[in-house]
Order: sequence, then C-alpha cells, then structure tokens
Amino acid sequence: MIKRWIALVFAMMIALSLAACTKSGTAPEVLKTYEKTPDAKIEAYTTASTTVTTVTYYEMCDGTWKTDDHTYQYRLERTDMLPNSETKCTYVVLSNTADLTFDEVWKASGFSSDLNDYLKPEVARIVGFCIYA
Repeated sequence: MIKRWIALVFAMMIALSLAACTKSGTAPEVLKTYEKTPDAKIEAYTTASTTVTTVTYYEMCDGTWKTDDHTYQYRLERTDMLPNSETKCTYVVLSNTADLTFDEVWKASGFSSDLNDYLKPEVARIVGFCIYA
C-alpha cells in the first residue's frame, strides 16, 4: 500500500512539473537567462578567468536552449589549449549537434580565414568563452 502511495505521489509530481513547464499550445517558458556580459566588464572577466557571455541566451523549461533568433538542443562546453599558445580556453556553444569538437569551435570563433570553418547559426552558435590566465 505504501509503495502505491509513493508511486502515485511521484507520478503526480512529474505531471504537475510538466504541466507547469509547458502550457498546451504555447511556447516553453524561460527557466534561466544568461545575460550578455557588458562591454565594460569583458577585459576584467578575461583576466580573472571568468566566463564572458557574448550573446544573451536562455535555458528553456523543456530542456532546449534559445537565443533571440534560434532554438538549440544542446549547450556544450569545449575546453582545450589554443593552438600555438600556452593558454587554455573554454567555449560555450549552443548547438543542434552534440559532436562539435574544440578544434571546430575555436576556428569558428574568428581564428580561421576559411569561411567554411564558421558555424551556421541554425546549427550552432558560440555564446561565451573563458580564457584561463
């Protein structure tokens, strides 16, 4: 009897959380907003190894991620050493593919002269970075 009661309570909690997250026929609600880092703070954030958010983006209650223009399935963090450098860097990327590599992302961040290396906005978008001092 107690097991049934616990299962019923658990099922009700799941149903209520799903109902609260998305209302029938409406877009999912914003769970959390990541505000763009103000230009005046970028240098201080960079030297303090703090993540700089380059674009305001949103975590949605249905598990997706959104900028003002596109919706993405994944939020990825890719960390490695920048080429020809002793500096470690993390890129924060919203993406519709989970298999982006650090190499693909750093090239797309503006370091490549080949336009084919840049990410299409409907596929992925770099929304932040952190350079470790």
